[in-house]
Amino acid sequence: MQVQARPLGMGLATFPHAMYYAALAGILARVFPVEVRYTGMSLSYQLCTTLFAGTAPIVSQYLLNATGSIWPVVALGLGYTLVTLVGVLPLLARTAAAPEPAAVTTRTASHA
Repeated sequence: MQVQARPLGMGLATFPHAMYYAALAGILARVFPVEVRYTGMSLSYQLCTTLFAGTAPIVSQYLLNATGSIWPVVALGLGYTLVTLVGVLPLLARTAAAPEPAAVTTRTASHA
């Protein structure tokens, strides 16, 4: 029985991506204060997605057409990974040193 390369390759390529998304929400939740957490998480995620994921197919296709090789596209993916590490590592250091954020208390009207 021969293992097909495509499903195995897709699984190996998807595994680091899944690890990243598993940690992303927790990291972003600790970075932003409670009062602006939802907006901060949403803006940072959507802006980065627009800038990097939105342009990645166009840039990748350009690199593939210009060079005729897949290796510049691989280098672009590795570059995106490096940008992610440079951005996330300071956030991890900041959240590790910060105390646990306090919960927001809401006032409720007492019924007399």
